[in-house]
Amino acid sequence: MNETRIADTENRTDSLLILRNVTVRLYGKTILDNISMDIREGEHWAIVGETGSGKTSLLKMLAGQMVVSSGKFNTGNLSASNSSDSAEQWYSKVAFAGLKHGFRSTDGVTGFY
Repeated sequence: MNETRIADTENRTDSLLILRNVTVRLYGKTILDNISMDIREGEHWAIVGETGSGKTSLLKMLAGQMVVSSGKFNTGNLSASNSSDSAEQWYSKVAFAGLKHGFRSTDGVTGFY
């Protein structure tokens, strides 16, 4: 995303979700680095990328399962920083349904890993 669009949308009130320079760290490792995005009502987004690129981590952060280390994460009038009381209000409205692999061997055996 270019910096001009970020500056132009910084104070928008029609945004459902605003991320500004969000970084997530886990055990000293940077998982997401400097993510910025602005999602408005009616938009559809696809999160695509290679294995290990942070797709699931982004969704977990949005659902409150990973803490924002730095940056701003706002939605409507709620802010989900790691010290904000309103973060609980946001996270109470969001759910994350994780992916579970259902592989089956050629012999019909499941749960082998």
